[in-house]
Amino acid sequence: MKLLYLDMIAFGPFTHKRLDFSAGNHGLHIVYGANEAGKSSALRSLRYALYGIPERSSDDFIHPRDKLRIGISLSDGNGKHSEFIRRKGRINTLRSSDDVSVIAESELRAFLSGADELMFATMFGIDHAALIRGGEEIVRGGGNIGQILFAAGSGISDFRKVQVSLQADAEKLFKPSGKNPRINEARSEITEYQKQLREIRLSASDWALHDETLRNAITRKTATDADIAEKMRQKSRLERIKNALPVISRRKESLTDLEPYRHAVLLSQDFGERRRKIITDLKIAESSVLSAEKILKRFGHL
Repeated sequence: MKLLYLDMIAFGPFTHKRLDFSAGNHGLHIVYGANEAGKSSALRSLRYALYGIPERSSDDFIHPRDKLRIGISLSDGNGKHSEFIRRKGRINTLRSSDDVSVIAESELRAFLSGADELMFATMFGIDHAALIRGGEEIVRGGGNIGQILFAAGSGISDFRKVQVSLQADAEKLFKPSGKNPRINEARSEITEYQKQLREIRLSASDWALHDETLRNAITRKTATDADIAEKMRQKSRLERIKNALPVISRRKESLTDLEPYRHAVLLSQDFGERRRKIITDLKIAESSVLSAEKILKRFGHL
């Protein structure tokens, strides 16, 4: 049997999501994706498409139960291929690609080569949880004989030796009651860091208190800055007054000295020039008088 495509029409987290494997003649396809991308849902949809959707299914969280649909196309390797749609229900759950015509389950089983659901799930539909369970069963010596044969066919000839080796490697990494293994040491460091983080982390009430204190301090600083600016303006004004005091004092003294002359007649602007001219004229007149007196004295002696 070859799977040509898996069409998750309405299933789990998917709506009309088709995985196409029909191109080429590849014998192996790898479907990968991030966590929670839907890989496990896709694996379940393949199983349910082949064997039916269980009555109790957790894959109806988006689409209603009666609307769940999974499309599938199969090839038998001899040129025959068919398309089916599986719906959720108790009877007549297998339909043709038109989602109307009912198809007998025997037509689908013809592609499965007798593999029932348990065999398919065990050999081809192993998910992470089933892989862990199967490994635990093999360790305990139990489990399906097919799983053990599969393990032997994979080349694990000395399973116990491999188990002991893996256990030793695991104990180097982690021991439930140890301190030195790397994982234990890392966990201790994480615990210590978490403790330190709790110690330095503020509670909501403490943070609110500190935030209010900071806001109040900022408000007080703003008021203080404004007060300082006002005081600086006053200081500058007083310094200007202080520097002007000697000048004011001298002015007052000058005004006091000039007080007796407050009613004096104000001289004209050309008084100085007129005064100098009059003094010059006076000196000339005095010189003329002296000359005249000398002449008169000479005449008096004649």
